[in-house]
Amino acid sequence: MAFLLVFIPVFAFADDVSNASSVSDVSDVSSQAVVSDTSEPETEPVITSGNAIVVMSVETGQILLNTANGREVDPTCATKLMTAMLAFDMANGLDNQVTVDAEALKNIGKKGDISAPMLGLRAGNTATVRQLLQATLISAANDACNALAYSVSGGDIAGFVEKMNARATEIGCEHTYFTNTTGLYDGEAYTTVEDVAKIAAAFYRYNTLLDISSQPTYVIGGSTIHTKNYLRSETLMRGCTIRESKGMIAGQRTDKSDYCLITAGESDGIGYVYVIMEAAGEIRNTDGTREFPKENAYADMKKIFNWYKNAYGYVTLAKKGEVIGELPVDIAADSVDHVNYVAADTVERLVLKTMDTTAIERRVKLTEERLTAPVKKNTEVGTLELYYEGQLLGSVGLVTNTEVDKSELLSVFGTVKSFLFGSTMKTITRVVLGLILAFVAFTIGAKIYYAVKKAKKELEKRDRNR
Repeated sequence: MAFLLVFIPVFAFADDVSNASSVSDVSDVSSQAVVSDTSEPETEPVITSGNAIVVMSVETGQILLNTANGREVDPTCATKLMTAMLAFDMANGLDNQVTVDAEALKNIGKKGDISAPMLGLRAGNTATVRQLLQATLISAANDACNALAYSVSGGDIAGFVEKMNARATEIGCEHTYFTNTTGLYDGEAYTTVEDVAKIAAAFYRYNTLLDISSQPTYVIGGSTIHTKNYLRSETLMRGCTIRESKGMIAGQRTDKSDYCLITAGESDGIGYVYVIMEAAGEIRNTDGTREFPKENAYADMKKIFNWYKNAYGYVTLAKKGEVIGELPVDIAADSVDHVNYVAADTVERLVLKTMDTTAIERRVKLTEERLTAPVKKNTEVGTLELYYEGQLLGSVGLVTNTEVDKSELLSVFGTVKSFLFGSTMKTITRVVLGLILAFVAFTIGAKIYYAVKKAKKELEKRDRNR
């Protein structure tokens, strides 16, 4: 009972709380913005909302839908995914007790602000790492999130944020900068929707965290806390659920706008992450009801969720070891005159299942026109590029698939041939020819000289005889 007594006053102002007897009191709250149907359209959905959306394959990193085009956005609740991953790695166990420090409750936003959800923690409260992760991911609670980061970092929040930025770089984020653990807006943090998709893909690989974020509720201190990700539960907002969605998080930057919704899906063993940012904000009316304007994040998610995870499949563009072509080889042993080059690795690409794969074009770019023995196996000779309708789908290196030994006899002949027909021999030939021509010219000149001299003497002799 001591644990229960600690938490009863704490959750008096948590905005998504209900006791078992009062769940029905909030279950009548509904949204009129979207419908619950998730039927799959026959053609690719058309996005008209203007929301910044990215759909990405977890395994390949391919972006299948992008309406954001590198737009800089505030990280908002995506920050909590990074915090959760780091805290999970740094914690000494999910069942370890954490005592909330007063410093951990600073700079986390204002109570009652929809953009800064709170669990209602106070200094001295205790909870397990698991419970704080649940509060961070399921109800996006800023106080729980910061308390968790504070605990696992030994009170060094600044150092923890540095680790967040370092991890972002490690997973391939190109334009992301965190300034706090919660995503509380401060005008300094930034990211892109593409980078958030990479963070979500990294989070997807944390099975425990993904399972936690998929829970519609959790219980702490005798209170039932409902998820703020309305894809996972209709208790607080009806008409938004997608049963096949896999957890993650939802939240918004201000009290009226910049809603962020992140989830994942899976089909045929292929994982996909869905990120929608800068969407219309949730509206909380004075009568306690909640709603969204039209073309909100959940409306877009209904359009895209099933179509993208069911419309794509893997196609093998090239197989490792597949013979692509051959190159001539000079002075090879055993009458070998060529060597095959092959794909250095298998290339698979996620493409629309309706794609005409016979129209995929292969372009070979070789670095050598011919080789000279000896040739080692796996010698790099170029690149294979694969295109569809002018768009590069993928590429792979080309390597030789066998060794080719050098023929010593042909090598000697080759050396002689190279000498005879090489630049050195050409120079020697020019010199010899020059000498011959000079000798011929000298000989002819000498003969002419002596002939002239002889003729002159005969003329002189005739003149004396007269």
